[in-house]
Amino acid sequence: MLAKDERNFHCWNYRTWLLSAYIDEIKSREIEKKEEVIAYIYHTEYERCFEIIKKNFLNYSAWFYLSKLCHLVFPDSAYEYSLLEQKHHYDMLVSAVHTDPKCEGIWSIFEWVIDIRRPITVLKYTQLNEKELIIVLTDCVNLKKICS
Repeated sequence: MLAKDERNFHCWNYRTWLLSAYIDEIKSREIEKKEEVIAYIYHTEYERCFEIIKKNFLNYSAWFYLSKLCHLVFPDSAYEYSLLEQKHHYDMLVSAVHTDPKCEGIWSIFEWVIDIRRPITVLKYTQLNEKELIIVLTDCVNLKKICS
């Protein structure tokens, strides 16, 4: 379905339902290393979603789906992984923010990235020009760590 219309929210919603049903089925069976299998499925889905976003990083439906997957792939907020450590993911996120700062899906991912260490929410954002953006957060963030 996504091959025909990768921006269709209903297709992504159906994909979410299929993934959930598949995971529920795996959980209900006696399978060796069940948690590892589930983690692998979530991670594979996460990477596939990024491949779709690479084709069109203004695909709000894909960003929204990815924002939901992030919490499944990396459920522990103290986990050492972050999108910032994955340069190609971070570069794509920055490009998306600069191209369409009003895309809510992108901000969901941005919030998740910041939320890795502690809960911080984007309260407001305003694009001043092509290269400058003002972001109001609920807490302080060390930008040297984020931008280096």
